[in-house]
Amino acid sequence: MNNEPSKNGNEPVSTEDTSLVKELLSWLEVIVVAVVLAFLLVTFIIVNATVPSGSMENTIMPGNRLLGLRLTSPYSSILSMRPWVKIPITLSG
Repeated sequence: MNNEPSKNGNEPVSTEDTSLVKELLSWLEVIVVAVVLAFLLVTFIIVNATVPSGSMENTIMPGNRLLGLRLTSPYSSILSMRPWVKIPITLSG
């Protein structure tokens, strides 16, 4: 075990202990950043929905999942006159 003197000179500090703490802190940083990015994506960019009824059974079946974007589309000036029109990205499954 490599022991280095501490700053106050009283007790030695193990470099293995400090490297373990640094490793754990780096993992914690990665996990926190991933959770924050996922939260921001789901809150502001992506809409995940399930089709509740069979009103569009020719194209979308009940229980299918839909992914939509909350971002403006290139056609937003045309669609802004009709706020009920949405252009979702659909994934059937």
